[in-house]
Amino acid sequence: MIKTFPKKKDSGFFLIEIIVYIALFSILMTGLFIASQSILQNSNLNTGKIIAQDEINFVMQKINWTLSGTSSIARLITPNVTNQYTNILSLKRSDGIQVDIRYVEASSSIEMREGGEMAEYIPLTSQNVSVTNLSFQYSSSIGSTNVYSISASTTIDGMNGSLTTYVQ
Repeated sequence: MIKTFPKKKDSGFFLIEIIVYIALFSILMTGLFIASQSILQNSNLNTGKIIAQDEINFVMQKINWTLSGTSSIARLITPNVTNQYTNILSLKRSDGIQVDIRYVEASSSIEMREGGEMAEYIPLTSQNVSVTNLSFQYSSSIGSTNVYSISASTTIDGMNGSLTTYVQ
């Protein structure tokens, strides 16, 4: 007696099924690639904003430190006319040291020096950012008091920062 075995059924994939799976896989991978690129771009944008904000905070802290050491408005060198805007702040601190802060348009940076004309300027901003302005404004006495205000404002990478300090 001859035994016959039942025919095996083809259990593999057909060519059309493989093509459909490859197409679905390609669509899925393209979507993942686009999503990851979008996440990376947003991350870089947020990092740039954080760097600019850190630069603004640092510059404003240095200006505040400079102004907080001014015990008398008589020590203010520039700006010296009421409501005049300037991009240079030059004053003598209560310890007698002259401090100058300026905006340099050519290098798009903010610089500071301590010790008068003989000292060298040191950059307050890094090369990672672009400064488009720095201005100081001196306002006259408020009311009958001898309180004066000095305002500083800057724009770094399109973000604005400002500070107002009151001096007697």
